[in-house]
Amino acid sequence: TVAAVAVGDDRSTEDREGLDRGATIAGIEVDLDDALATVVGWVGDATSIVALTGAGISTDSGIADFRGRNGVWTRDPAAERASTIEHYLSSTEVRADAWRRRLTSPAWGAEPNDGHRALTALHQQGRLAAVVTQNTDGLHQLAGVPGSSVIEMHGTMRRVGCIDCGDVAPMERALAR
Repeated sequence: TVAAVAVGDDRSTEDREGLDRGATIAGIEVDLDDALATVVGWVGDATSIVALTGAGISTDSGIADFRGRNGVWTRDPAAERASTIEHYLSSTEVRADAWRRRLTSPAWGAEPNDGHRALTALHQQGRLAAVVTQNTDGLHQLAGVPGSSVIEMHGTMRRVGCIDCGDVAPMERALAR
């Protein structure tokens, strides 16, 4: 699956879904086949690559994005409240809902997909300098990119940290309680 997404445009994931051969990005008509060929050339020639990833890379692993047609926040707008620390800390209900969602998250059973494996291949070639990801699912590491090469902007669902004492532990330990 190839997805064409322009940085800086204001369209939702849903608006981008179903793009076929062309798109208007920042007011410019773009042929997606030509754009893909250009990017493939850049990656082929690059000796040091930093990959920026978000929810879209994990949708093929069965993990919903946030704002798309079947997105987490689209299906359950209240779930977005747990994404800000102020709401999370000030509401027992938000915290309880967030912990329930963690227990049943499809990410626990998700497997890396071709996008994750492509980044692993770049790492094995010695050309991947880093992956900077908004994802918390840990699929880059499960695919074989070393944790030291993955910058998790929003943390990870695989570990939990106590706000009061600073203790860090595997998430499974917290979920077992």
